[in-house]
This record gives sequence, C-alpha cells and structure tokens, in this order.
Amino acid sequence: MLHLIQFPVTSPNLALPATLLRVQRLSIAKRTWRGEADDGVEFGFALNSPLKDGDTVFETRTTRYVVQQQPESVIEIPLDVAPSAAA
Repeated sequence: MLHLIQFPVTSPNLALPATLLRVQRLSIAKRTWRGEADDGVEFGFALNSPLKDGDTVFETRTTRYVVQQQPESVIEIPLDVAPSAAA
C-alpha cells in the first residue's frame, strides 16, 4: 500500500522507534517523488516544500518513518598554495 505524503509530521512521537526512508540528496530536494522505507513500506510525496534530513513523514502506533539523506562521495583536491591564493 502506497502512503501519499503532503507534509512532514509536525509533532512526531520521538519515543517510537524510527524506520528509515533513505533517499539521495537530489530526491529529497524535490517536491514530487517516491521512496521505500527499510521495512518495504512505499511512500509517494506531493509536497508544498522539500523535506529535510531527519523529518518524520509518517507514524503508526509502533514506528515512525524518518527521512535520511544518503551519504555522498566527496572529491578532495589538495592545494599546494595558501588557501587565500586558491580563490
């Protein structure tokens, strides 16, 4: 069953265990997208504004579903000059 989400839960019950909905940065920045939580529950998003990492999007009596942005690879470029000269 697909749950349609239009906005995050405003006052989540933090005592409930969290089930993660892992998303890429490009998806979390959108207002319309679909995702699947770690336990297989599917969600569709039609939002007025994008979500943020850590937002609770849905709750049941036993769990709350929390958006978690997936980590990204980063390229580090070492500079052999003073940082002020790099600009």
